[in-house]
Amino acid sequence: MPGDLVIANSDGVIFFPAQHAAEATASAAFTALQDAYDYELNAAGQNGGQLEGGCTPEKYAGLVKWVDARPDKLRRPRAEFIAVITAASQPGGGRGAAGGAAAPHLGR
Repeated sequence: MPGDLVIANSDGVIFFPAQHAAEATASAAFTALQDAYDYELNAAGQNGGQLEGGCTPEKYAGLVKWVDARPDKLRRPRAEFIAVITAASQPGGGRGAAGGAAAPHLGR
């Protein structure tokens, strides 16, 4: 449909309805920030056993400080980043047993 978000690669094609495109792109931007933060922690040997996820409130606070020190990494409005990280930090905002960030709902 017009306005749908389409992501395609050699593994397949994913369609996001237009009404979910903003949420999907916000979640993807958040995940990219988390990944960059994790990679930097891993490279510095500071991530312990929390590879690729395992976010705790302390780790989310560290991510906020990391983004504050690297504003060029933030590709979406700061208010949106804070809303997404706040949602992800709430009970039930993570996914699976590791507690990694899910695709947080921004709520409308």
